[in-house]
Amino acid sequence: MKRLSSASKGCKQFYDVLVLDAVRPNGCNKWEQKLGVIINWENCFYNVHKIKETKLKWFQMRIMHRIIGTNVVLKQIGVANNENCNMCDNVFDSIEHIFWNCVYAQRFGTQFLNLVNEKCTKVFNMRFSKCLVLLGIDENIKIDETFYFIMLLAKQYL
Repeated sequence: MKRLSSASKGCKQFYDVLVLDAVRPNGCNKWEQKLGVIINWENCFYNVHKIKETKLKWFQMRIMHRIIGTNVVLKQIGVANNENCNMCDNVFDSIEHIFWNCVYAQRFGTQFLNLVNEKCTKVFNMRFSKCLVLLGIDENIKIDETFYFIMLLAKQYL
């Protein structure tokens, strides 16, 4: 291996060493395990990096890395009183529950899809999947950048 200290100028050699071993974040492995599918993380991160709105980008990155503060985590650090969902109050709060399993999230998703299917003339039987809602990508469902952005905005308000 070439010594880095003998490099002439610039930081290219340092950059090459740092990106040589591409390590997937732990959140990626946990999502694949929880969802039971292999996810194309390159496309997933590419979609997030195309978002111009910083708060939305950070929001989706926290979901992908599984670092959103849920009541389970907040109770462990002494901030919340219980681990239950704030909306339905009967199940442990988790990222999957907030955005997919909660009855309020399901109702919101159904109403949102009905509106999209009714108002958008170029949409034919749009549907959601757990992977699409949580990570913004599903190999079996095609969406464009606009729908991705709208879905992300809607998810932020859950």
